Amino acid sequence: MVLLPIVGARGVEALFSRSVHLASGVHGWLSAAKADRAALLAAVAERSDAEAAAGAQCYLHEFQALLVGLIGPSLTERMLAGVRAADPTRSIPQVPQ
Repeated sequence: MVLLPIVGARGVEALFSRSVHLASGVHGWLSAAKADRAALLAAVAERSDAEAAAGAQCYLHEFQALLVGLIGPSLTERMLAGVRAADPTRSIPQVPQ
């Protein structure tokens, strides 16, 4: 993962856990995914396409917002370029200073 050298393993874990926690406030079923990435993928797979898309989008939004707050919008934009390529309409959330 590209983030590992920047924030370290514990930083990546913290970003993941916090993103899942925040997204589970909107999509309660995501709370089952707090353990790890495999648990997140399993939770998403158990949902309908619409529910899975909404929950995954919420998780990604929270992850991006936290990352912007941590490393700034410019570096976040570069690091998440692959996600943007998959959905060019997605924008990096701005975090108030």
